Amino acid sequence: MQDVTKEVDFGHSPDFVYALEDVTVLSKDHLRGSDSVKLALHPYGKGEGAYLAGLPYSLENARLLYRLLLHLSKKEDQLLHSFSSSPKVECNDYPSLPCYFLSNLTAEEVQTTFYDREGKSQNLTLSPRELRWVQK
Repeated sequence: MQDVTKEVDFGHSPDFVYALEDVTVLSKDHLRGSDSVKLALHPYGKGEGAYLAGLPYSLENARLLYRLLLHLSKKEDQLLHSFSSSPKVECNDYPSLPCYFLSNLTAEEVQTTFYDREGKSQNLTLSPRELRWVQK
């Protein structure tokens, strides 16, 4: 994920979780020598199921979870709609209103590319903890 620069923090998760057949393992814990699965996908019915181990809250992990949900719902093409390129900026879309609400979740200035419902982008700079309405 190009918008997430930190390594995924799976927190404290169970050891000795191993994949069976037909599982795509995306991440393993090699540090403790167990090769325990941390993130995996498996075909299920007409879709796909996911295993995600011990994910604590962080801005980067929230972005990972959002992308995983888009993948599982087969809506990856919707990523750059009502979206901020920075995990530090939350984008809220109000379809009944002609606007969006952006929140800088950090105590630092953040530069981001904001994408509207149609995928049109604009570069924005938000001050620390800034809340901003963006008109359509």
